[in-house]
Amino acid sequence: MTEPIHLVAHRGQPVSFPENSLESFTHALQSGAGYIETDIQLTADGVVVLSHDENLRKLTEKNICITKNTYTSFKDIPAGYPKKFSNTFNHCRIPTLAQFSDLLQQWPEAIAFVELKQESLACFGNKVVDLLMESLTAIEERSFLSSFNYDALFYARDKYKIPLDWVFLECSHSTQIKPNKLPPEYLFV
Repeated sequence: MTEPIHLVAHRGQPVSFPENSLESFTHALQSGAGYIETDIQLTADGVVVLSHDENLRKLTEKNICITKNTYTSFKDIPAGYPKKFSNTFNHCRIPTLAQFSDLLQQWPEAIAFVELKQESLACFGNKVVDLLMESLTAIEERSFLSSFNYDALFYARDKYKIPLDWVFLECSHSTQIKPNKLPPEYLFV
């Protein structure tokens, strides 16, 4: 193999830290990850936050739907994934994409894959893309927008010219046709 191997830290380092936490990403970057992947959701008041799930139950043990609540209503709630880590990470909170961007500025070689989650796109449409791009301004040149949603990626490419990675649940003939119309820089299957 002549190509270098790139370590991608999916949700940071979720084996030892709460997923999508700043602590998880910091550890992954300190450990040599050159690429990191995160997931974003949009709050009811338009704050882009890092979370794979629309509901914060797993990380906080509280039934909080991100798209239906303001950021201030949950920003101070411990998000240390207590079922997995007990009280070890009670200091963790749900970070914003702006905080993630600030962290990555300390790692100028790191590349970010930022995945738009379906739930937020269903609630807010392309407003999610616009607010995401606003939060990524400082690291935009080394960020890739990721999604299962073709329309959101098409909108992002057309309006912002951001590099894309498109996520497929499966590799089939029908999924192989679309990338020819909107060629992404990466395909994840």
